[in-house]
Amino acid sequence: MNMAGQNTPKYSFNVKQTKNEYSKVNNLALRGFEVSTYYKDKKDSEEGVSHIKKAIFDYLLGSVTFTVDEVYDEEMNGWTVAVPEIDLYGEGSTKEDAIKDLIYGIHEYILIYTESGFLARHESPEKQAAIIKLMRCENDDEIRKALGL
Repeated sequence: MNMAGQNTPKYSFNVKQTKNEYSKVNNLALRGFEVSTYYKDKKDSEEGVSHIKKAIFDYLLGSVTFTVDEVYDEEMNGWTVAVPEIDLYGEGSTKEDAIKDLIYGIHEYILIYTESGFLARHESPEKQAAIIKLMRCENDDEIRKALGL
């Protein structure tokens, strides 16, 4: 409820309405309103899509953090660098090699993620947000920075 005791408006459109009224959808999102698109009669479904102002989305992704576990295995004489939030790890004879392997794995996962509707439909929202944050990185240095390496 807002200060006047009224509910804050939420805007929902089906796909056809969104296509026909995209300017309206975009303007509402730019003004900071919650706007969603849904398929046919699935208005309350989790399969809907939100339209959100980029600055708000940037802010929300800012809360996505990563834990990097670095482990040296004396028996294997090598390093493992793992990121539990995305269930990926890299291995190498040096820590740097393991990080490079991890980043390679991230690139491969993102490629699979973007080409496969299965992953987007079946991963947790938390993991999807973490992957989206990494997808926005333009190069390996930005991936390192996002991971805190």
